[in-house]
Amino acid sequence: MMKQTLPTLRRVALGGALLISYTAWGSGPAHGQPPAGRLAPGDYSRLEALPGSVETVYWSAENLERAHQQMTGGDQPTAFESFVTRTHSYIFLRRGPRPTGQPLRFEHHGGVTDVYLIVDGSGEVVVDGEMQDMRTTRPGERLGHMTGGQRIQVGKGDIVNIPPNTTHGTIPGSEGLTYVLQKINVGLYPWSLIAGTSLIDADPNSIELAPPSVETMHWSADDLERARQQMIAGDRPTAFETFLTRTHSYIFLHRSPPEEGRAPTAERHEGVTDVYIIVGGSGELVVGGEMQDVREST
Repeated sequence: MMKQTLPTLRRVALGGALLISYTAWGSGPAHGQPPAGRLAPGDYSRLEALPGSVETVYWSAENLERAHQQMTGGDQPTAFESFVTRTHSYIFLRRGPRPTGQPLRFEHHGGVTDVYLIVDGSGEVVVDGEMQDMRTTRPGERLGHMTGGQRIQVGKGDIVNIPPNTTHGTIPGSEGLTYVLQKINVGLYPWSLIAGTSLIDADPNSIELAPPSVETMHWSADDLERARQQMIAGDRPTAFETFLTRTHSYIFLHRSPPEEGRAPTAERHEGVTDVYIIVGGSGELVVGGEMQDVREST
């Protein structure tokens, strides 16, 4: 196997998002394609838990900023290519300031977690309001207007995790709001919600949801920086709480420079995608090399 060294990760508020995918349990549909055919209600056996062969994808802070500038100018973000597998997807979005009197659109869907990585601008993410004038746009997804709800102030470098079955939407500030939207799905819900192709005719209410009901989580850029400083000092990052569901988790980590002459530790695992969001510091992440002195871990 060939060893690859990725570019140095520069220190920025949000850093570069680095995606690592592994292939296991056979191949499957090509990258970005949904499974073929239709599924009987409740039959998930044909929805593999892992995407087909997918390369490591790296978006630097410069990529994200350039994509932001392209969208601000009304162009397609060529610096950021939408990325879709059977388990998760990434979309680059920019919401401009809302014209006076224009109604806000909110959405509600089950089985899919939305993660907002704020790249630039400011605004509010509103959750848990009461939906009105709802209409179904695809199996399990409804759009409409919302009254009430919890308003979360967001800005550059923030992360917001919105669980399934949570009414939500964004209200951009005066300069607009640019973000990477990550959708997480483990095959327990119609893939159409991510890939845009209807796979089943089942009543969405009969489909098992994943993960279980959890609260919306918000980590501000200040939270992340405070947690980083705590870890550098050798303390537990009280500003960042480890978050775990059946579909995904978040862990805050700080790596110090390795001791001279000591080889860095490498790992390989099946069935799990690792996503690195670089909060501070710099370094290299190496993929595709040949492992030595391999041992199983639990």
